[in-house]
Amino acid sequence: MIKKISVTLFVAILCTIVAHAQTNTFPTTGNVGIGTTNPQATLEVNGTAQSNMFLFGGVGGNNGVNHYDYGIYQEPGAWAFPFPKLVINYHTGIKMVGYYGYGGIKFYTGVGTGGVPTGLAFSIGDGDNHVRVSNSLLVSQSVGIGTANTGSYALAVEGTIGARKVKVTQQAGWADFVFEPAYRFPSIYEVEKFVKQYKHLPGIPSEKEVTENGIDVGEMNKLLLQKIEEQMLYIIELNKKIDNLSTQVKAVTEKAGN
Repeated sequence: MIKKISVTLFVAILCTIVAHAQTNTFPTTGNVGIGTTNPQATLEVNGTAQSNMFLFGGVGGNNGVNHYDYGIYQEPGAWAFPFPKLVINYHTGIKMVGYYGYGGIKFYTGVGTGGVPTGLAFSIGDGDNHVRVSNSLLVSQSVGIGTANTGSYALAVEGTIGARKVKVTQQAGWADFVFEPAYRFPSIYEVEKFVKQYKHLPGIPSEKEVTENGIDVGEMNKLLLQKIEEQMLYIIELNKKIDNLSTQVKAVTEKAGN
Protein backbone atom coordinates (compact mmCIF):
# COMPACT_ATOMS: atom_id res chain seq x y z
CA MET A 1 0.00 0.00 0.00
CA ILE A 2 2.84 2.39 0.88
CA LYS A 3 4.60 1.53 -2.39
CA LYS A 4 1.45 2.26 -4.36
CA ILE A 5 1.01 5.65 -2.67
CA SER A 6 4.69 6.55 -3.33
CA VAL A 7 4.43 5.73 -7.02
CA THR A 8 1.23 7.74 -7.32
CA LEU A 9 2.81 10.74 -5.55
CA PHE A 10 5.93 10.52 -7.75
CA VAL A 11 3.85 10.48 -10.90
CA ALA A 12 1.84 13.49 -9.71
CA ILE A 13 5.01 15.45 -8.90
CA LEU A 14 6.57 14.49 -12.23
CA CYS A 15 3.48 15.62 -14.12
CA THR A 16 3.56 18.93 -12.28
CA ILE A 17 7.23 19.45 -13.14
CA VAL A 18 6.70 18.53 -16.78
CA ALA A 19 3.69 20.84 -17.01
CA HIS A 20 5.65 23.79 -15.62
CA ALA A 21 8.65 22.96 -17.84
CA GLN A 22 6.49 23.09 -20.92
CA THR A 23 4.57 26.27 -20.13
CA ASN A 24 7.13 28.22 -18.07
CA THR A 25 4.32 30.29 -16.61
CA PHE A 26 4.74 32.88 -13.88
CA PRO A 27 2.26 34.46 -11.47
CA THR A 28 -0.15 36.88 -13.15
CA THR A 29 0.91 39.72 -10.87
CA GLY A 30 4.28 41.21 -10.01
CA ASN A 31 7.52 41.66 -11.95
CA VAL A 32 10.11 39.07 -12.98
CA GLY A 33 13.83 39.74 -12.67
CA ILE A 34 16.74 37.84 -14.22
CA GLY A 35 20.03 38.87 -12.70
CA THR A 36 18.24 41.32 -10.40
CA THR A 37 16.13 40.98 -7.28
CA ASN A 38 14.40 44.30 -7.76
CA PRO A 39 12.83 44.28 -11.25
CA GLN A 40 11.19 47.55 -12.24
CA ALA A 41 9.32 46.15 -15.26
CA THR A 42 7.21 43.10 -16.02
CA LEU A 43 10.45 41.46 -17.19
CA GLU A 44 13.84 42.98 -16.39
CA VAL A 45 17.08 41.32 -17.50
CA ASN A 46 20.33 42.53 -15.98
CA GLY A 47 22.68 41.15 -18.61
CA THR A 48 22.56 39.87 -22.18
CA ALA A 49 19.39 38.36 -23.59
CA GLN A 50 19.38 36.14 -26.66
CA SER A 51 16.43 35.25 -28.84
CA ASN A 52 15.75 34.25 -32.43
CA MET A 53 12.77 36.59 -32.56
CA PHE A 54 11.04 39.23 -30.48
CA LEU A 55 7.31 39.39 -31.24
CA PHE A 56 5.09 42.40 -30.61
CA GLY A 57 1.50 41.80 -29.58
CA GLY A 58 0.10 45.12 -28.46
CA VAL A 59 -3.58 45.94 -28.29
CA GLY A 60 -5.34 43.97 -31.01
CA GLY A 61 -1.95 42.84 -32.34
CA ASN A 62 -0.70 39.54 -33.65
CA ASN A 63 -1.43 37.66 -30.38
CA GLY A 64 2.04 36.11 -30.30
CA VAL A 65 1.75 34.29 -33.62
CA ASN A 66 5.21 33.25 -34.78
CA HIS A 67 5.45 35.04 -38.12
CA TYR A 68 7.54 37.83 -39.66
CA ASP A 69 4.99 40.65 -39.80
CA TYR A 70 5.45 41.97 -36.26
CA GLY A 71 8.83 41.73 -34.58
CA ILE A 72 12.61 42.07 -34.54
CA TYR A 73 14.47 39.12 -35.96
CA GLN A 74 17.45 37.94 -37.97
CA GLU A 75 16.48 37.22 -41.56
CA PRO A 76 16.75 33.57 -42.63
CA GLY A 77 19.94 32.40 -44.31
CA ALA A 78 23.34 30.86 -43.68
CA TRP A 79 25.78 32.73 -41.46
CA ALA A 80 28.16 33.58 -44.29
CA PHE A 81 29.06 36.76 -46.17
CA PRO A 82 27.21 39.05 -46.70
CA PHE A 83 25.43 37.54 -43.65
CA PRO A 84 21.74 37.67 -42.69
CA LYS A 85 20.53 41.13 -41.64
CA LEU A 86 18.56 42.33 -38.62
CA VAL A 87 14.97 43.06 -39.59
CA ILE A 88 12.60 45.38 -37.76
CA ASN A 89 9.16 44.70 -39.17
CA TYR A 90 5.79 45.97 -38.08
CA HIS A 91 3.15 45.27 -40.69
CA THR A 92 1.14 48.44 -40.07
CA GLY A 93 4.14 50.77 -40.12
CA ILE A 94 6.97 51.96 -37.89
CA LYS A 95 7.37 55.32 -36.17
CA MET A 96 10.76 56.44 -34.86
CA VAL A 97 11.15 59.39 -32.51
CA GLY A 98 14.45 61.00 -31.58
CA TYR A 99 14.17 64.51 -30.16
CA TYR A 100 16.59 66.85 -31.95
CA GLY A 101 17.62 68.41 -28.65
CA TYR A 102 19.01 65.03 -27.59
CA GLY A 103 20.75 63.96 -30.78
CA GLY A 104 17.87 62.88 -33.02
CA ILE A 105 18.13 59.66 -35.03
CA LYS A 106 21.46 58.63 -36.56
CA PHE A 107 22.54 55.81 -38.87
CA TYR A 108 26.12 54.54 -38.91
CA THR A 109 28.04 52.13 -41.14
CA GLY A 110 30.51 50.73 -38.62
CA VAL A 111 31.30 50.13 -34.97
CA GLY A 112 34.43 50.91 -33.03
CA THR A 113 35.96 50.05 -29.66
CA GLY A 114 33.43 49.27 -26.98
CA GLY A 115 30.58 49.15 -29.48
CA VAL A 116 30.75 52.89 -30.25
CA PRO A 117 29.18 53.51 -33.69
CA THR A 118 31.46 54.94 -36.40
CA GLY A 119 30.98 56.27 -39.92
CA LEU A 120 27.91 58.50 -39.63
CA ALA A 121 26.01 58.13 -42.90
CA PHE A 122 22.60 59.66 -42.28
CA SER A 123 20.97 61.66 -39.52
CA ILE A 124 17.57 63.16 -38.75
CA GLY A 125 17.13 65.91 -36.18
CA ASP A 126 20.81 66.20 -35.28
CA GLY A 127 20.49 69.49 -33.40
CA ASP A 128 17.55 70.71 -35.50
CA ASN A 129 14.74 69.34 -37.63
CA HIS A 130 16.86 68.83 -40.76
CA VAL A 131 17.83 65.64 -42.57
CA ARG A 132 21.56 65.27 -43.29
CA VAL A 133 23.42 62.87 -45.59
CA SER A 134 27.15 62.63 -44.90
CA ASN A 135 28.21 61.41 -48.34
CA SER A 136 26.55 60.87 -51.72
CA LEU A 137 22.80 60.32 -51.91
CA LEU A 138 22.02 57.69 -54.54
CA VAL A 139 18.41 57.51 -55.72
CA SER A 140 17.42 54.71 -58.08
CA GLN A 141 14.33 56.45 -59.47
CA SER A 142 13.37 60.13 -59.10
CA VAL A 143 13.31 62.95 -56.56
CA GLY A 144 10.56 65.53 -56.21
CA ILE A 145 10.99 68.77 -54.27
CA GLY A 146 7.68 70.49 -53.61
CA THR A 147 5.92 67.99 -55.87
CA ALA A 148 5.05 64.30 -55.94
CA ASN A 149 4.65 64.32 -59.73
CA THR A 150 8.16 63.90 -61.13
CA GLY A 151 7.00 62.71 -64.54
CA SER A 152 9.93 61.49 -66.64
CA TYR A 153 12.45 63.68 -64.78
CA ALA A 154 15.12 62.40 -62.40
CA LEU A 155 14.70 65.62 -60.36
CA ALA A 156 11.49 67.67 -60.37
CA VAL A 157 11.33 70.97 -58.46
CA GLU A 158 8.15 72.95 -57.96
CA GLY A 159 9.69 76.35 -57.26
CA THR A 160 12.91 78.27 -57.74
CA ILE A 161 16.38 76.72 -57.63
CA GLY A 162 19.16 78.89 -56.24
CA ALA A 163 22.75 78.09 -57.21
CA ARG A 164 26.08 79.90 -57.54
CA LYS A 165 27.09 77.80 -60.52
CA VAL A 166 25.36 75.36 -62.88
CA LYS A 167 27.30 73.09 -65.22
CA VAL A 168 25.46 71.37 -68.08
CA THR A 169 27.34 68.64 -69.94
CA GLN A 170 26.56 68.27 -73.62
CA GLN A 171 26.32 64.87 -75.27
CA ALA A 172 25.96 66.32 -78.77
CA GLY A 173 28.45 68.57 -80.55
CA TRP A 174 28.82 72.30 -79.94
CA ALA A 175 27.79 74.99 -82.42
CA ASP A 176 31.22 75.60 -83.96
CA PHE A 177 30.10 73.70 -87.06
CA VAL A 178 28.83 77.11 -88.23
CA PHE A 179 32.39 78.07 -89.13
CA GLU A 180 32.99 74.97 -91.24
CA PRO A 181 33.41 75.83 -94.97
CA ALA A 182 30.59 73.45 -95.93
CA TYR A 183 28.07 75.07 -93.58
CA ARG A 184 25.30 76.93 -95.39
CA PHE A 185 23.46 79.50 -93.34
CA PRO A 186 20.33 81.28 -94.60
CA SER A 187 20.69 84.64 -96.28
CA ILE A 188 19.52 87.73 -94.45
CA TYR A 189 16.55 87.89 -96.82
CA GLU A 190 15.54 84.29 -95.96
CA VAL A 191 15.74 85.12 -92.26
CA GLU A 192 13.60 88.23 -92.77
CA LYS A 193 10.96 86.20 -94.61
CA PHE A 194 10.93 83.49 -91.92
CA VAL A 195 10.65 85.97 -89.03
CA LYS A 196 7.76 87.80 -90.68
CA GLN A 197 5.89 84.52 -91.18
CA TYR A 198 6.61 82.62 -87.92
CA LYS A 199 7.58 85.40 -85.48
CA HIS A 200 10.72 83.64 -84.24
CA LEU A 201 14.21 82.84 -85.53
CA PRO A 202 14.80 79.73 -87.65
CA GLY A 203 15.85 76.75 -85.54
CA ILE A 204 14.73 78.42 -82.29
CA PRO A 205 11.64 77.05 -80.44
CA SER A 206 8.53 79.20 -80.63
CA GLU A 207 6.80 80.64 -77.59
CA LYS A 208 4.10 77.97 -77.91
CA GLU A 209 6.68 75.15 -77.96
CA VAL A 210 8.50 76.55 -74.91
CA THR A 211 5.25 76.98 -72.98
CA GLU A 212 4.20 73.40 -73.68
CA ASN A 213 7.53 71.59 -73.48
CA GLY A 214 9.98 73.86 -71.66
CA ILE A 215 13.58 74.11 -72.85
CA ASP A 216 16.72 72.04 -72.58
CA VAL A 217 19.21 74.52 -71.09
CA GLY A 218 22.25 72.92 -72.72
CA GLU A 219 20.57 72.59 -76.13
CA MET A 220 19.17 76.13 -75.96
CA ASN A 221 22.61 77.57 -75.22
CA LYS A 222 23.97 75.71 -78.25
CA LEU A 223 21.17 77.08 -80.47
CA LEU A 224 21.72 80.63 -79.21
CA LEU A 225 25.48 80.32 -79.82
CA GLN A 226 24.71 79.06 -83.33
CA LYS A 227 22.67 82.21 -83.98
CA ILE A 228 25.44 84.41 -82.58
CA GLU A 229 28.02 82.73 -84.80
CA GLU A 230 25.72 83.10 -87.82
CA GLN A 231 25.34 86.79 -86.98
CA MET A 232 29.12 87.05 -86.89
CA LEU A 233 29.25 85.62 -90.42
CA TYR A 234 26.62 88.16 -91.50
CA ILE A 235 28.74 90.93 -89.97
CA ILE A 236 31.89 89.66 -91.70
CA GLU A 237 30.06 89.50 -95.03
CA LEU A 238 28.55 92.93 -94.46
CA ASN A 239 31.96 94.36 -93.56
CA LYS A 240 33.39 93.02 -96.82
CA LYS A 241 30.60 94.74 -98.74
CA ILE A 242 31.27 97.99 -96.87
CA ASP A 243 34.99 97.73 -97.64
CA ASN A 244 34.19 97.06 -101.28
CA LEU A 245 31.82 100.04 -101.43
CA SER A 246 34.41 102.23 -99.73
CA THR A 247 36.98 101.24 -102.32
CA GLN A 248 34.54 102.02 -105.12
CA VAL A 249 33.58 105.39 -103.61
CA LYS A 250 37.24 106.28 -103.15
CA ALA A 251 37.97 105.38 -106.76
CA VAL A 252 35.02 107.44 -108.03
CA THR A 253 36.03 110.39 -105.83
CA GLU A 254 39.62 110.31 -107.02
CA LYS A 255 38.52 110.10 -110.67
CA ALA A 256 36.13 113.02 -110.18
CA GLY A 257 38.92 115.05 -108.60
CA ASN A 258 41.13 114.58 -111.59
